[in-house]
Amino acid sequence: MKIKNPDTIVIHSGDEYNTTGAIVPPVWQSVNYKAKDLLTMAKISVEDRPLGFYARYATPTLKQLSQVCAELEKTEDSVVFGSGMAAISSAIAYTLKSGDHIVAQSTLYATTIKYLRDVLPQFGVSVSFVDQTDNKAFEKAIRKNTRLIYIETPSNPLMKITDLEFIGKLCRKRKIISLIDNTFASPINQNPADFGIDVMLHSATKYLGGHSDVLAGVVCGSKDFVHKCWDYGHVVGHVLAPNDASLLLRSIKTLPMRVKKQNESALLIAQYLEEHKKVKKVYHPGLISHLQYGLAASQMRGFGGCFSFELDCAYPKAVKFVEALKLCKLAVSLGGVETVVTLPAAQWKPFYNKEQLAATGISESLIRLAVGIENPEDIIRDLESAFRKI
Repeated sequence: MKIKNPDTIVIHSGDEYNTTGAIVPPVWQSVNYKAKDLLTMAKISVEDRPLGFYARYATPTLKQLSQVCAELEKTEDSVVFGSGMAAISSAIAYTLKSGDHIVAQSTLYATTIKYLRDVLPQFGVSVSFVDQTDNKAFEKAIRKNTRLIYIETPSNPLMKITDLEFIGKLCRKRKIISLIDNTFASPINQNPADFGIDVMLHSATKYLGGHSDVLAGVVCGSKDFVHKCWDYGHVVGHVLAPNDASLLLRSIKTLPMRVKKQNESALLIAQYLEEHKKVKKVYHPGLISHLQYGLAASQMRGFGGCFSFELDCAYPKAVKFVEALKLCKLAVSLGGVETVVTLPAAQWKPFYNKEQLAATGISESLIRLAVGIENPEDIIRDLESAFRKI
């Protein structure tokens, strides 16, 4: 039967790849497999992600993970890699050749910016960065050699929203591939394929993994795109290790429950912060005060567990605030069961000079909060305790 509900997809999709009868799929630790004869070995070595050949090509766990992710994102296929950046770089690099051009929004994950800005030009690929809130800017930036448009929504850390329907229609009209980093929303809150986006990318380290103990990435798209992306990725070695694959398959089973809880808690905490006298502004797409609330509501089912807020103070006090928190751990990443907090200005300074940082709109007192699954009242008490220190 065809499974459509995400709550059931994460539990039962891809069961056919577990042929052992064990309820929990085993960890396929073996790197290589014996063949019955040389002709069989030669034949299987050129197949798409063959099983029973060599672990860099595929394992039953990776096959099962791929099917789960593809069904969650409503795509034909997916492939899992060893990190989010492995997925992002494989999807982009396979698509391009020297002389090609990319249009990308200017607010993206910092390492993606570095890859687009500093790495790709070394291989003859040019990139134009545009304001993601300005639809016309995307269209104006397109050149004859533009091969793809790269977006991320909501964006990190200001929670800006990109118009998915516009980008989907624009790319189809101009015959350009559209790629989105859908990590912040997760497939529980948003399915870009519904709006015509071609390829969905995830840092599975975040919401899909959800327990801060596995590093992984996912590319979801058409069978042809995914096959070519896998072919590139396995050649350069972007494979996910067996134990990590098992951890991710375990974790993804609770994805819908975790994300729904994080959605609810984050919105409650954002509403509390919006009323606080020591907070200048809250950036959460689920708040009516968000400048793009209407657009967010039209393309998202939930607004996510990560948002940011700006303190009404200078940088030193912002540092004091985050370091005073106890339950909210000072750490990078997001999407885990624990709440973590960062000060983006401190993190992003290695990637941006003073002018570039100012251009992103990130103030020195901006705090990013990635909400976990704790009771939100406890997180609010922790925040209130830190407010009393500044």
